[in-house]
Amino acid sequence: SAAARVETKEFRAGIIQLQTELQLSPAVVVVLMSNNSAAARVELPTFRAALALLQRHVGDGGLVCLMRANNVFCSRIDHEFVGHLIRIAVHVARYGFDAGRTMHTLLGKSAPVMTKVNALADHVVQLDQEGIRQYVGSMRGTIAHRRQMADKL
Repeated sequence: SAAARVETKEFRAGIIQLQTELQLSPAVVVVLMSNNSAAARVELPTFRAALALLQRHVGDGGLVCLMRANNVFCSRIDHEFVGHLIRIAVHVARYGFDAGRTMHTLLGKSAPVMTKVNALADHVVQLDQEGIRQYVGSMRGTIAHRRQMADKL
C-alpha cells in the first residue's frame, strides 16, 4: 500500500514522476495512490506510460472513475489492456458518451469482464449509439451478472 511505502525514495520519485508526466493535481494523485495496485506499480515507467495513454482518452476524471477502489482494474494496467480500452473510448466518444464513465459501467470490478477486454472491445466497436446505450445498460448489476455477461463475450 501507499502508506507502507511512502517513506521509500523510489516510491516518492514515482509519485512525482506520475504527477509530472500526467500533469495531475495532488488531489487526483492521492485518489490514485489510495489504490493498492496502483501504489505498488507507480515506480514502473511502463505503468505510468500506460496510464498516460489512457488519460488522453478519458481525462483525469475518467482515470479516477476507473481506478478508485478498483484493484482488479489497476492490477491489469499495461499497454495491451489500455490499448483495448482506448478502442472502446474512441468509439463511444464518437457517439457522445463519456468514455471513463461508460468503461466504468462496462468493466465494474469484474475480473471475468476485464479478462475478456479484447472481446469486449471487439463487441462494443460494432455498436451504434443506441446499441452502446443498451449494452452499457445491460452490464449494470451484480458481480454474478457481470460474470454471465463476460461468458457471452
